[in-house]
Amino acid sequence: MVQHRPEPSNRHDSARGWREIIHKVRPHLWETGSGSDVFNQNDLFWSDLRSIAIRQQKQEAYTASVTRTNPPIPSDVRLCDLQKAPTRSKEEQIAYKPAFINRMKTQLDEHGDGRLQDTKKIANDFANEIADAWQEIRARGGDWIQEIHKYFGVPPDLLNPEMSVGEIGELAIYVNQLKSLAAKLNPSAQVRVADVPIDSLPSRVLERKLAFLQGKAERVSGSDIGDSHIAPLIFYSDGVQVDKRTRGHLESIRRADDKIAELAHLFFPSPSDYMEILQYFDDK
Repeated sequence: MVQHRPEPSNRHDSARGWREIIHKVRPHLWETGSGSDVFNQNDLFWSDLRSIAIRQQKQEAYTASVTRTNPPIPSDVRLCDLQKAPTRSKEEQIAYKPAFINRMKTQLDEHGDGRLQDTKKIANDFANEIADAWQEIRARGGDWIQEIHKYFGVPPDLLNPEMSVGEIGELAIYVNQLKSLAAKLNPSAQVRVADVPIDSLPSRVLERKLAFLQGKAERVSGSDIGDSHIAPLIFYSDGVQVDKRTRGHLESIRRADDKIAELAHLFFPSPSDYMEILQYFDDK
């Protein structure tokens, strides 16, 4: 059996190119062990694990579904356009809110994960979060670039008025991911976007491309989140089992991107019998 190595590496390297990154990471990503090591005879352990899995499944269904909707500000709107747009009065915001909630609920019902519950509450809570965030940014006044930098933590030198809302949001997520990564490095190190640009990691590039295709689906699934985490292993393992839909997405990405096609390894669909997996590795 193959297991992910949980303990942090005792060093980090300054690999830059994709091939070099893969070469450095792969030896430290895997370890082998007995399948029996996975199983714990403690009933409480399995009960807790089941509860965690259920919560995670619900969170993934929520994330995938909300991401599929169109927010009140389209992701392709530029910051400079927002700066010029008139500010809605408090009364106008209150009047607009029910329409936004109803539109988002409809999108969740039509395109969200089929297991999603209480879409009206989800839409209402999301609308409140968006309204509070933008009110806080606008209330600060001053230069929008600086205010977005303070609110989302995106370095000001990476922001410019021509950037879209979607690009800023993606940068904000990436900045937080790098902070989380830096906290786990051994030895410790400060990790900045300038040192690790958003397109410098093969895993991240593949996740972004896969998320784009997943988001175009008529109906999304919470499992899309897990698939996006598993898929980058095609760079680091001999083979990865994926479901039919993810396999189709990966094939599309591989056809369209020569760099990914060159470095990606085998990926194959879920078999009816797990013994059939061996056929994919007969020539290895």
